[in-house]
Amino acid sequence: MRDWGELRARAEELLEKTPFQQVRDSPTVKYYTDWGIFESRMNLGQESCPGPPRHNAEILLWAGLSVVDKAGLRVEPLREGIAYIYDGPFSLVGPTSKILALHMARWGDGVYIHIPRGVRLERPLRIAMCGGLNGYVGHHVYIEAEGDGRILFHEYVPRAGNGLKTTVIEGYVGPGASLEIATVVEASKLAPIFHLKRISLGEGASVSSTVFTLGGRMNHVREEYILAGGGSEASVKAGIVVRGVDRADLITNVIHEGVGTRSRIKARGVAFERGVAIHRGVAKVRRTAAEADTEIDSRIIVASPSAKGYSTPMLEIDTNRVKNARHATAVATIEEEQLFYLRSRGLSEDEAKNLILNGLLTVLIEEQWAEQLNLPLKRALLGL
Repeated sequence: MRDWGELRARAEELLEKTPFQQVRDSPTVKYYTDWGIFESRMNLGQESCPGPPRHNAEILLWAGLSVVDKAGLRVEPLREGIAYIYDGPFSLVGPTSKILALHMARWGDGVYIHIPRGVRLERPLRIAMCGGLNGYVGHHVYIEAEGDGRILFHEYVPRAGNGLKTTVIEGYVGPGASLEIATVVEASKLAPIFHLKRISLGEGASVSSTVFTLGGRMNHVREEYILAGGGSEASVKAGIVVRGVDRADLITNVIHEGVGTRSRIKARGVAFERGVAIHRGVAKVRRTAAEADTEIDSRIIVASPSAKGYSTPMLEIDTNRVKNARHATAVATIEEEQLFYLRSRGLSEDEAKNLILNGLLTVLIEEQWAEQLNLPLKRALLGL
């Protein structure tokens, strides 16, 4: 078991030595994430959430508060001394960048979630993670799923927030287990958010993840799934809405290691006004992942003349024994034919645009998440 005190001390030491990124993102765009916004807030004092969550939640990650009433679950504050089933917290993440070094050195509240074998959650476990007004807030979540779980993460910063928020969610899905995850990241017009989710899957395990990043001065949201066990599967649906001077860099990566693994990534984004919407998705197929099956479908709609969109799916294949590997990408404006058709049916131009864009993004929301995701998406599309 790692000594957390040593981990914090090592991360603090690396904080001054480690860059935000080792290499630039592309020949034309140095960094899709504006790390300067994070840099200017690296020395903020720690702070707690100033108020209650927007949504009802069973776990509130601030001020050390953790409340849950779910039969069969084990949920408790993250701490040393717990007999973890797998390799424990910080086994899948390390201080490999400046922002991760900050998180590992100074994170505050955390929670451990164990879903035992034979347990199946019919209703999602709801977790709220709130940022502060002018300080730094860091949250850490460690998950061990041996049964079938459903978890909703709602991360947000108050409208007046001008601090810095980091969240790391890591964990393991055991052989034959399944985990359904929905994540909503809502930030203020001033504060940056760093959100990382990294989960490893055992043999025959599956993960289905839906993630939305809605607004925010600079949201860096990264989802990574490691298909370590043979026959494991990951499905990721990702949505972006930005307006004003919002900027969102949403990364969805899947690493195929086991034989016969399967992944699907579907991303949609909308950029209004001067917003910048970025989706990057990488499917890596290792030499050990014979008969892997992977697809990435990424599309960004630029809804205003001054808005920008970037879509960069990539395949990295290390074996010639691949069942399927493909990707598709598009950055476009709203099609005039669609607008003409809807306006000919009596809709105004704004109504027609909203209908088209709502349809583009709601296709990502599966029925079981409609209650939790439709409202924040509607707020974002209407600029509320």
